[in-house]
Amino acid sequence: DGASTVRLWVEPTNEPARALYESLGFVPDPEGPHPDHFGPGAHRLGMTLKL
Repeated sequence: DGASTVRLWVEPTNEPARALYESLGFVPDPEGPHPDHFGPGAHRLGMTLKL
């Protein structure tokens, strides 16, 4: 029994990183970016890869 998902956070405007993660099979959170996830102004988009 191991992990069933991998989760990461990415800066929503970092298109090259998002494209890389999506090419590897990561899916963005359907609710969109999480405002101030790492503090004021530090928005992040969660992405999940099902293993």
